[in-house]
Amino acid sequence: MKTKKKRHSIYTDKNGYKTYQTWTWFKSKDGKKRKQPHRIPKDYNKSEITKFCKEWDEFYNEVDYKHLQGNPYQKPPIPISKIVKEYIDAETKKYELGDTAESTLRINRENINLFLRWFLSNHNDRNVDTITQKDIEDYRTHRRLHKHNGERLSDNTVRINLRVVRTFFNWCLKKKYIPFSPFTDDIDIPSYSRRTDEETPLGKNWDKLYTFIEKSISYKTQGTDGEARFEKFNDNDWFKYVIYIMCNTGMRPGEVRILKWKKGKRDNPNQRKSYAYLDKDFENIHIFFKAHYSFIPIKRDLKKLFFELAKSKGNNTYIFQSPITDKHYDKSIFNKMFRQLMVNLNMVDEDGKNLYTPHSIRHGVVSNLMKQNVGLGQISRLLRHTSIRTTMDIYGHLLPTDLENVMEKIGVIK
Repeated sequence: MKTKKKRHSIYTDKNGYKTYQTWTWFKSKDGKKRKQPHRIPKDYNKSEITKFCKEWDEFYNEVDYKHLQGNPYQKPPIPISKIVKEYIDAETKKYELGDTAESTLRINRENINLFLRWFLSNHNDRNVDTITQKDIEDYRTHRRLHKHNGERLSDNTVRINLRVVRTFFNWCLKKKYIPFSPFTDDIDIPSYSRRTDEETPLGKNWDKLYTFIEKSISYKTQGTDGEARFEKFNDNDWFKYVIYIMCNTGMRPGEVRILKWKKGKRDNPNQRKSYAYLDKDFENIHIFFKAHYSFIPIKRDLKKLFFELAKSKGNNTYIFQSPITDKHYDKSIFNKMFRQLMVNLNMVDEDGKNLYTPHSIRHGVVSNLMKQNVGLGQISRLLRHTSIRTTMDIYGHLLPTDLENVMEKIGVIK
C-alpha cells in the first residue's frame, strides 16, 4: 500500500518530556482530523525516538488511508513475530508470578511458536492485523493433514493447536493490536476424543509392566534373552523411581517429577503454579495440580523408598533433581526414556509404535482398582478429580458391565 508519508511534530515540555503529535481521522466523530499525541519514553535515545515516530506514522497512514472512523486500534501495526514474542513474555511473567501453571505455559509457548513457524514459512512476517480467517483455516487444514512418524495427528492434538491460536488472538484483541479476531466461530475445532481401552495397560500387560518396575527397584534388570541389558533404565534410577511411584499412587507423571522434599515458601493453592511435596514424616503427598489441591496417604513400601532416598538428598529441593540444571527433570527427557522402556518391554504394535504413554500408567492403576471392586467415588478421590462425573467421563468405559447376564434377561417374563 503506497501512502503519503505522515507529517508529525515532537513537542518537549518544561520537564523535558517529549511528545509525538500528528493530525488524523483516527477516532474522529465529526469527519475532521484531530490532534493525536503520544508520550515518548524519557530514556529513549535518538534512534529509538525515530523508530517510535516511524511506527506511529505508519499506523496513522493506514488508518487515514482506509478512513476507519472509530477504529479500535490503540497501538501501531506490528509484525506477528514481535507480537508472539510479547505474548510469550507475558505468559512467562504470569507463570513467574504464580498466576498460571508450568504445563499451561509450556503448551501455550510450544503451540503458538508452531503456528508462527508455519505462518512465516507461508506468508512472511506480516503485520498481525492483516491476518485473516482464511489464514487460520489454512493452518487448521495443515495440522489436520500433517503427519508425525507416518501417522496423521489425533483430533486431540489438533484441538490443542487451534485452542492456543484462538487464545493468542483473543489476547491480541484485548491488547488492542487488532480490531477483531480472525479466529471466528466458523472455524471448527475438533471435539475432544475420549481414551479407549487400547490406551490402557490391562490384564497381562499391566501385570508385566508393574512386575518389571517393582522388581527393578531392588536389582538390575535384564532383557528376556538374559543378555540385552536395559542400560538406560539401569543407569537412571530417578526414572525407575518415578515410574514406581506412579504405579503405586496413580499420580500423573508431571506431579511426580515436581515432587519436593518439603513444602516451598510459595506453595499454596492461592496461586496457580503446580507443586507437590512430602510432609515431614512422609505420611502424605500434598499435590496442587490443575488448580486443585488434595493429598494422598503414602503406603508402607513407598514410605520405605522415600526414607532410603532421603539419605542422599543433600540440599536438593526436588526428590528427583537433575545435577545439571538443579531443577526437576524435564518432561521431554522423561518421555524419551518412557518410549525406550516400551520398546524394551516389547509393548509396541506391529508398526513399532508404543502401545502406551506415561499417562497410561494412571489408567492402568484405575483399571486394576476397578477389577478389585473399589468404588468409583474412592477412585475419584485418589485421582483428585473435582467431581465424580469427571472420573466417570474418563474411566466409565472400564467399568464391568456384565452384559452377558443382561442379555440373558431380555424378553424373560417373570
